[in-house]
Amino acid sequence: MNPIDLCKEIAAPLGSFNYYALKSIPKNKYNAVISVLALCEELNKALIASSDFNLVQIKLNWWRADIIKIPRGLAEHPINIAIQEELKLNPDVIDINDLDEIVDGYLQILASPIFATFEDYVVSVMRTTGLREIVIFKILYPNSEIDAELIYKFALVLEISYYLQNLRPFISKGLMFIPEDELNQDNLKLEDFQKFSTTDEIKKLLELFAEKAFLSYENAINESKAIDQYNFIKIRSKLAFHLLTAIKKNKYRVLEKSIVLTPLKIWWEYIKG
Repeated sequence: MNPIDLCKEIAAPLGSFNYYALKSIPKNKYNAVISVLALCEELNKALIASSDFNLVQIKLNWWRADIIKIPRGLAEHPINIAIQEELKLNPDVIDINDLDEIVDGYLQILASPIFATFEDYVVSVMRTTGLREIVIFKILYPNSEIDAELIYKFALVLEISYYLQNLRPFISKGLMFIPEDELNQDNLKLEDFQKFSTTDEIKKLLELFAEKAFLSYENAINESKAIDQYNFIKIRSKLAFHLLTAIKKNKYRVLEKSIVLTPLKIWWEYIKG
C-alpha cells in the first residue's frame, strides 16, 4: 500500500465525515490535507493506546522525532513520507514546526490529563485540533487571511464530539476532559466515570459539556456565512453537530457504548448541504 492510500484508509474510510468533506477540496490539495488528517488521527490513537502515560509519551515522542526528519527526506512512517513527498513538490505547503507544535499539544495533555477549568481545555483544543485545522486552512488557502478564532470555534465542535463519542476509551485510560471545577460541583471524580454507567449526575455534566459545543457551532456558523474558505471545516463540523445531536437523543449514555451515525445518515446530511 502506498503512503497516500494508507492515509486514506486511516483518515477517510468510506462513509466517514472526512470521506465526504474531502470531496469539497481541489484535487491538487488532497494529498497534503489527507496526510495531515492521517497524522493527527494516529496521534489521537496514540493518546488512548495505553493507561501507562510513560508508554504514550514514548510513542508521541517517536512521532515527533520522525516528523523532524521530514525536511531531510528521512521520515520512516508512511504518513510522514506522504508529507515529505508533498514538501518536495511545494516546500511551503506544510510548516513542519506546526506539526511539531501539534505533537507538543498532545504531550501537554499527558502532563495535565485532567483540566482545571473549561478555559484550560479550550487552550488544549487550540494547540491540537485547532492547530491541525489552521495547517489545513493554510494548505487550501495559502494566500488568505486566517480567522483563527473562527477556526477554534469549529475545532471545539469537532473535538467535543470526538471525545464524547469515544468517552469510554478516554476514561478507561485516565483522560478526563470535563473540567475539574465542574466535576467538583457535583462531587464527581474520574473513578465515578470509570464505573461506566451514566448516572443522572454524570448525564448532567455531559449535557453541559455538549451544550458548549452546540453553542460554539451556532456562533461559528453565524460568523462564517457566505465565506467559502471555511467550507471544509464547516462540512465536518456540521456532521459532528449531528453526531452530538444523536448522542443527546441517546441521553448521553456514551459510557456504556459509542454512539455513531450510520453511513447513510452521514451521506444524507452531507448532500443536504
